[in-house]
Amino acid sequence: MPPGARYIDHASGANRGDKSERDIRLLEAALEREPDNARYWFYLAWSYRDAGQYAEAAATFAKRAETEGWDEEAWMARLQHARCLRDPNSRNWPQDPRHPHPQFPSSE
Repeated sequence: MPPGARYIDHASGANRGDKSERDIRLLEAALEREPDNARYWFYLAWSYRDAGQYAEAAATFAKRAETEGWDEEAWMARLQHARCLRDPNSRNWPQDPRHPHPQFPSSE
């Protein structure tokens, strides 16, 4: 860092240790008020997945896939639903047929 510069980490964003659990609480509360909000369902599913709650994530991705909203998001919800039903440590994921590149970079 340049001399005199300083960085204050408030741990208020993605670097929070309890981010997924906090997001789950917020999104579940939001869905009580707006149960048809497709975006909330989508992000709740991701939060469950990120928290390692794959059964909940699969069910929530399936719910989002059947909810009105963006086609691309519904497609991704179906893909993630299938991935959550598989071994979460597997690297053998299917690809989007519209794009020849892998969905996730390989660590190998």
